[in-house]
Amino acid sequence: MEHEGGINDVAWNPQGNYLATASDDLTARIWDAETGKCLVTLAGHTNYVFCCSFNPVGHILATGSFDETIRFWDVRSGRCLRELPAHSDPVSSMDFTFDGTVLASCSFDGLVRLWETHNGHCLKTLAIDSGASPLSHVCFSPNGQYMLQASLASKLQLVNFESGKVAKTYSGHKNSKYCSMATFVTTLGPRPCIAAGSEDGSIHFWDVNSRKLVQQLPGRSSSEEPGDGHCAAVLCIAAHPSRPVVASAGHDPDCTVKIWAAEASK
Repeated sequence: MEHEGGINDVAWNPQGNYLATASDDLTARIWDAETGKCLVTLAGHTNYVFCCSFNPVGHILATGSFDETIRFWDVRSGRCLRELPAHSDPVSSMDFTFDGTVLASCSFDGLVRLWETHNGHCLKTLAIDSGASPLSHVCFSPNGQYMLQASLASKLQLVNFESGKVAKTYSGHKNSKYCSMATFVTTLGPRPCIAAGSEDGSIHFWDVNSRKLVQQLPGRSSSEEPGDGHCAAVLCIAAHPSRPVVASAGHDPDCTVKIWAAEASK
């Protein structure tokens, strides 16, 4: 069974045996990663399902939608456990804390909200900028003390989890049109960095602490131009958990996934 619309997000469960997909057909689906069989279809959202995230144990899937709600689903039964009227615009991204007790969500309304997962209560609403741009991505730092949020103002912000104050801002990439992911990378060198794609096809890496741009992988103006970079907006980026490798994915007409490996030190 395939989706009847475009797929907006994909997520692995912690055990690595299930994949979840979020689709324009108003459903999310959970798949057996080995056989490709659809195990359960999660239906209930009334608009595009835009993002999905497993909790750290893997028995709950959270989904966010253009219908402005978040839903929590039992992975085995497909039953909707809870629906939250989360934002006043589409929910664009979500991430669980390492212990699964809190879910962060962000939205085109420019807000980040923190939710208690066991009861659905909103712990905190963070409005980082006055008249904020739409937010396209949010994720927790590896140490759990900060959140990284991306906005459609070509800006990444590292936000203190407790105070809601901006600790660092990273810029230089182009991101004003598409929801684009960012990620923490801890395997490329002695200091952690932040990686994000750009709408010109390039990929940027910033030192977390100094905010210095430490590397830029250039894009290409067209698929015919020589080079290894993407020829369209880089929407997705993911760091390997243990190896110095980063994966990136490009928008149409690029339509490629590229694997980047750090060069060995001489």
